[in-house]
Amino acid sequence: MLPVEKKITTTGGLQCPRCGRSLTGSASKGNGGKYFYYHCNGGCKEMFKADEANEIFVKELRKLRASSEVLEAYYEALKEKFSQYQKDNSKVIQRMGEEIKKHEARIKNAQLLMIDQDIDMAEYRSIKKTCKEGINKLAKEKAQLESTDSDYVEYIGYGVEVLKKIDYSYEKADLLVKHKIIGSIYPEKLIFENKKYRTKRINSVVELITHKNSKLLGHKKD
Repeated sequence: MLPVEKKITTTGGLQCPRCGRSLTGSASKGNGGKYFYYHCNGGCKEMFKADEANEIFVKELRKLRASSEVLEAYYEALKEKFSQYQKDNSKVIQRMGEEIKKHEARIKNAQLLMIDQDIDMAEYRSIKKTCKEGINKLAKEKAQLESTDSDYVEYIGYGVEVLKKIDYSYEKADLLVKHKIIGSIYPEKLIFENKKYRTKRINSVVELITHKNSKLLGHKKD
C-alpha cells in the first residue's frame, strides 16, 4: 500500500471496514522504536499495523501476475488495434484539413464578390463569420486528433512488463507510480479486514488478462 506518512487517496485507497470512511497512515513511538499504523478518520477504533497490511497487499498483487503468453497475445492485439486506429485517424485528419482549406477559399471568394460589388459588406462579414467558426471548430478537433500519443505502443509494452511481475514492479516503484498502479488495478477502495483484502471491483482489463481475482472479489460485502 502507500507509505503511511502519506494520506491514503480515494482512488485505490483504504476504506474502514467499520464505518466506510478513508483510512490514514501514521506513526507512533514505543518500545524504543517507531511503529506505523493505518487508522480510521471517522472516530471509530479501527487500526492495524501498516507493515502487515503492506506485506499482505504485495502478496495479493503477486496473485495478479499474468503469464508471458497471455501478455504477449494482449500486446500484439493492442498494437494491431492501435495501428488501425492511426490509419483511420490519419484519414479523418486529412479530410478536416481539406475542409479547412474550403472554408478559407470561401472567405477569399466572398472578398472578391464584395470587391466586385456582387455582395455588400454585411453579406461578406456574415460569410466570413460562418467560415471562421467552421475553421476554428475543425482546427480544434484536428489538433486533438493529432495530439494522440505516437509513443502509445511503447506505453503498452511498459504496461505488459509491469504486469509480468506486478508485485515486484510495485515494490520498486516510487510513490507516484505506486499511486498509479493501485488506482489502475483497483478503481474503488480496498478494505482490509481479518488480514484479508476485498474490493467491489478490479479493473476489467486486469481481470481479463489474469483470471486470478476471484478470491479477492469473493470477500466483498454488499
